[in-house]
Amino acid sequence: MCSASRECAAGLACSAMSCAPSIPLGGACTESETCGRGATCALTSERVCRPKALEGEPCLPSDCADGLACDTLELMPVCRPRVPVGGSCARGRECVPGATCVEDLCTMLPTAGATCLFGQCASGLVCNARTQTCGDRVPAGQTCSASTDCLPGLACDFSNFPGTCVARVGAGEACGGADERCTDGLYCDPVSSQCAETLAVGAACSFPSQCGPGAECIFPADGSSPMGTCTALATTVDAPCGFACGGNLRCAQRPGSCVRGLCGAL
Repeated sequence: MCSASRECAAGLACSAMSCAPSIPLGGACTESETCGRGATCALTSERVCRPKALEGEPCLPSDCADGLACDTLELMPVCRPRVPVGGSCARGRECVPGATCVEDLCTMLPTAGATCLFGQCASGLVCNARTQTCGDRVPAGQTCSASTDCLPGLACDFSNFPGTCVARVGAGEACGGADERCTDGLYCDPVSSQCAETLAVGAACSFPSQCGPGAECIFPADGSSPMGTCTALATTVDAPCGFACGGNLRCAQRPGSCVRGLCGAL
């Protein structure tokens, strides 16, 4: 299980929360994470993996090589060196790894035991939603206030107070109405309160979490039907979208059109 390619071994990339062989340069792609280290999924009509942009080269967020950040405040965004701690900044992703932008200055993220900084902590730590302090993820049986407090493969069970980290469950098992209680590839059916297989692209859907990774439930714009259709996330600029987009794009409005993404890694 993974959340980013940096958590995978060499030659692997994070895809659908699992480490898998990365796509080689020139190979077809839908998102940058699948291209592996040092590469990005080009936002062109071909959508292929290419080397990340170097200093001074045009970019989108997450397109730049290590040590660089995409300066999206420019009319034509280009990659620039990341700002050191204490340097002036406008956004967190401009700062060196381990730091974020606070009151226009790059500031180190808090370590274990320290108060969270706007919900953020140093790499490898999580912000406890109840205490607002940074710490390690906790094992099964330990108290939690959110599933992010628990180790990978666990979820926070709120059937009692305080919550407790428990193993995620499989198809047909009770999930208490929370999708995060289910293992990968499943969602929590609100009618049965049991985990069920996510739906494939093209299947009829009635709510977002029914659709599998890389898809969303799109409803008729004219409201002609209460049912939607599981639709692959759009991966090109200005493509129609409901709530989300693939690759390095975000949905500008709900519903709206896909635009150049502004939300990059801090």
